[in-house]
Amino acid sequence: MGTVANVIVGKATVSAKRPYDEASWEEVGYTEEGVQLAVNPEVEPTRVDEETADIGQNIMRANAELRITLAEATLENLALAMCGASSARHKTILIGGGTAQKVALKAVGTSPDGSYPTRTLTMSKCVAAGEVEVPLRKGRKHTISAAFRPIKPDSGDVVNWTDS
Repeated sequence: MGTVANVIVGKATVSAKRPYDEASWEEVGYTEEGVQLAVNPEVEPTRVDEETADIGQNIMRANAELRITLAEATLENLALAMCGASSARHKTILIGGGTAQKVALKAVGTSPDGSYPTRTLTMSKCVAAGEVEVPLRKGRKHTISAAFRPIKPDSGDVVNWTDS
């Protein structure tokens, strides 16, 4: 039987550091469908002639991707989501010819059983990756669908989950 207290229901607050080594976190505003973290390790089997089954698995690469739909379609959020986009500080974004901006992302939500006040997911160094979708529809809100992939930071792990 499951434990009802371990079912997480609630919102998460998403913040970013632009660039990743900036001192303070800045909230990105409302989101839609929350934050999704996908982890996809590439493994290679260890095989020997004497066995028909693999005797082990070795992680060759650990891929992760954080997906988020930003409900606040600001130029700052658009620049955050687009790899190679210029800063939105002067109400203009230029696409093409830029470099991959390294940012940090943090989502803070409710921990499962309430014994800890929060659960925090942190990508301390990452870049926007993949296709960015910005539907412009009459009479409907504009959102920004984005994905971020981690880069190995100077110290520590690429993704951290913490209950505190």
